[in-house]
Amino acid sequence: KSSTIGQVTERGFDSLLRGYDRTLQIILRHRPATMVAFFVVLVATVATALGAATVARNAVWNDDYQLWRDATVKAPRNPRAWLNAGYAAMSRGDLADAERLLLEARRLRPCYAYVLMNLSALAVRTGDLAGSLRWADEAVRCNPDLALTHYYRAAALERFGRTDEALAAYRETTAIDGQHADAWQSQGRLLERQETWGDAAAAY
Repeated sequence: KSSTIGQVTERGFDSLLRGYDRTLQIILRHRPATMVAFFVVLVATVATALGAATVARNAVWNDDYQLWRDATVKAPRNPRAWLNAGYAAMSRGDLADAERLLLEARRLRPCYAYVLMNLSALAVRTGDLAGSLRWADEAVRCNPDLALTHYYRAAALERFGRTDEALAAYRETTAIDGQHADAWQSQGRLLERQETWGDAAAAY
């Protein structure tokens, strides 16, 4: 997306300069030297300002974190902007900032499944397994028909060693989405531990 926007901006900038060039040719034929000098200075000033704006814009858009932090400033009530900023912060290892951003997304949209799942994943990163399960439970309560919420809950249960509950949650995942390969593989792995080989093979 950013490359497309950049191309549009560059085309608009070129078109603007061509317009100035045509205008300058008319002035050269019909106006005195002082007017020509003024116009040249005006074009240089506008071109410099547009160039600086383009550089600043590209500096923001070249970094996912800065892009989405900029989006939260421009659209502070957009939970998706806060979610993506939180995800970007988590990806770069800034877990405290990620939590702050994700909690703001949750405040704006309390039952946003992807916010809750990212909070669950963040809790794992910080070693808070109970928090991970709590967020996953909330994601399932808010979005019971979304397979991915059950998958996150199953993973959280598995980390606690609650194998039977985890297996049931993985099965709920594939009941909703039969193409969820990770949930099938997780079922197979847990069934192997229980030495129920036939069911494990079917899951794989």
